Order: sequence, then structure tokens, then C-alpha cells
Amino acid sequence: MNLEIFKHGIKFGCWGEIYAGLKEGYIGKKAVFEILQSDNILFQCNDDQLVKLYLADEDSMWPFYAVISQFIIDDGDIPIAEHKEETEYPFNYVPFEYWKIWILELLLRIDAENISVEDKVDKAYYTVYAGFDYPKELSELTIFFAPGKGRTTEAIFSSMNKYIGELIEYFRVINVEAKKKRRI
Repeated sequence: MNLEIFKHGIKFGCWGEIYAGLKEGYIGKKAVFEILQSDNILFQCNDDQLVKLYLADEDSMWPFYAVISQFIIDDGDIPIAEHKEETEYPFNYVPFEYWKIWILELLLRIDAENISVEDKVDKAYYTVYAGFDYPKELSELTIFFAPGKGRTTEAIFSSMNKYIGELIEYFRVINVEAKKKRRI
């Protein structure tokens, strides 16, 4: 599994991040197993957990999601909450904290593409900010894409790259802290 974040030494910090990527289709079940059996995670994944995941690996995704959701709860992380709308169909609320690593992954993928700077800026806006339904947690991205304001595409792209750098640093700090905890 060759994710852009791995090229920057960033690892998954919890089951919730795996769940979010799987839920949105950024990774599939096969990739989940590859990631869990690699050194690209900062949390424990023991043989019993892998067996539970293999047993839940059916045609439907729901058993797989349910097992990972239980692992999130077992680790004491923010749980995936089931919400019922006015319809009979439940949906799962994935906390924003679990999306952050995927926002970075998407921005890194866009930055690595061989397309114009203008296309990268447009794609980042639609894929990340609009793609995540304009969350307030990403409102700082709007300054990158604000129409008018006399900003050039290059200046907007520079701001976007600055944000990518800040996210990389954020996750590197988390990686270092997680390694320290495991040594204690």
C-alpha cells in the first residue's frame, strides 16, 4: 500500500483513522490488512484482532465496520456514533479527528499529480473543502480559495503547501509522542 503519507514517515495513529479511510473508499479491505501488518501504524493490532477482521471479511462492509468500531471503543478513542435520520437508514458519524490524516493524504496526492498549479488549487478546493461538506474545522482552507482578494493562483498554491507542511508537522509530532509512549 503506497500512500503519500507513508512517503513522509507518517503512520496511522488509531483505528478511527483506518475506519474513516475505509468508509470513504480511500482504502479497501485488502489495504487495511496490508497496513495493519506493516510498520505504518502506531497502535497495537494483535493476532486476535486480525482474526476478528478476517472473520468479518464478508461481501457486506457492515460486519467489517462493526469490528473496527469495537476496536475504537476498546482502545478508549472517540467512538463512531450511529445516528438515525428521519428515514429508517442509520448512518455513522465519523469524528473529524479521524479525517485529518485523510485530508493530508488527499492534499499530498493532489500535489503529486502532474497537473497545473491552477488545476491543483481547484482540485484541492473541490476534493477537500467542498468534498468534506465545508466543515468549520477546514474553514482556514477557504482563505486559500477566496475569490477576488487580488491573490494569484501561485499565492493560493503557496498557502495550500504551507497548510500541507503544517499537517505533516502535526502528524510527525504525534508519531514521535506515540513512539515515546510505547517505550515507557
